[in-house]
Amino acid sequence: MLSRDFLKEQRKHERKALTLSVTLFFENEATKCKVLDISVGGAKVLCSKPFEKGADVILRFENFGDFKSHVVWRNEEYHGLKFLDDPAHIAEALAALALYG
Repeated sequence: MLSRDFLKEQRKHERKALTLSVTLFFENEATKCKVLDISVGGAKVLCSKPFEKGADVILRFENFGDFKSHVVWRNEEYHGLKFLDDPAHIAEALAALALYG
């Protein structure tokens, strides 16, 4: 098992802890979830419905848009998403979220 310190060092972007309600779309089906932490590169999401590793999903933030994402890991109801959109676009949206969210 990899240590938290090792995993933290492997991340390209600093993560910020938060709790925010979002909607995750997979094959036109919507599921309410919570984002637990986020960065320009991805997010940790809590969902009662499991999404398989490798699934392509859309993460929707109310009033802040949609983020194309890829499920890179899953541990029961926790999911690690990697954002597929342009990091500059994501950084702009996250700045707006921090300012107005």
